[in-house]
Amino acid sequence: FPQLEAANAAALGQCSGDCKVAAPMRGNCAALSVDMRNACGAFGYAAAPRLGQAQNTALRYCYRNGGKDCVIRAWVCDSKG
Repeated sequence: FPQLEAANAAALGQCSGDCKVAAPMRGNCAALSVDMRNACGAFGYAAAPRLGQAQNTALRYCYRNGGKDCVIRAWVCDSKG
């Protein structure tokens, strides 16, 4: 989406429940980590200028939230990240 507001609205439109936009993507990468022992349990997410930073931080947050077997489940970088 060329405009941040349109991207946020589209993301929220595809979500059910208590949803919020976690981190806008402008020159960043983002990563999501989940505990594979309990995919509905602990998770972590992060945005950073480099993919490795985002992945490491997401994993760290997953473990801090009680995860036992955290893995990166999804990641994305915008065209400048």
